[in-house]
Amino acid sequence: MRLAATLLVQLVFALIFAAANAADIKVDKVANSELFTVRVTGMFQKGDGEKFEKAVAPLPDLFVVVLLNGNGGDLDSALAIGTEIRRRGFSTAVQAGVICASACAFAWLAGDTRYMEPSSKIGFHAAYIEAGRLPLEKGQPNALVGAYLYQLGISADAIKYFTRASPTDIQWLSLRDSMILGINVTIPSEIASAP
Repeated sequence: MRLAATLLVQLVFALIFAAANAADIKVDKVANSELFTVRVTGMFQKGDGEKFEKAVAPLPDLFVVVLLNGNGGDLDSALAIGTEIRRRGFSTAVQAGVICASACAFAWLAGDTRYMEPSSKIGFHAAYIEAGRLPLEKGQPNALVGAYLYQLGISADAIKYFTRASPTDIQWLSLRDSMILGINVTIPSEIASAP
């Protein structure tokens, strides 16, 4: 029974990846303010790191919130986006009721300030490579994730937490877990209503 459930989850992941397009990246200025939002929606694909960097190049380093919404995708692109977010001092947010999982969640962690609502779904699992249609946990992508998280100042306990779930499972971050792990999270009502 467990094998059948695992195979079903793997099939769903394969179908999602096969049908996915590159992430949509949209920059908006919030009316009557200095704030910019950058919406990153969808599965990360190869090249999305460069696409993100070009989209945000003209923005100021302050007053930028990156709103993330997606089920993961290309790990290299997610880490590149996260690295640019951290380099520029941007904040990150997952709005109420929105899912940001897998590679998306690693990009969210890069925020100078991380926003989430109690109903935000931010999920993590170990990095993997695709062996045929099956996700296979491997050392190299997890080493890259560990190095990236370490550069963000994430503790060893939190790194273990974020990579504990298998590639066919997910560890959903709760507000309680974020406090225990020392992951600073802010819950602002204004982000939930941002345009």
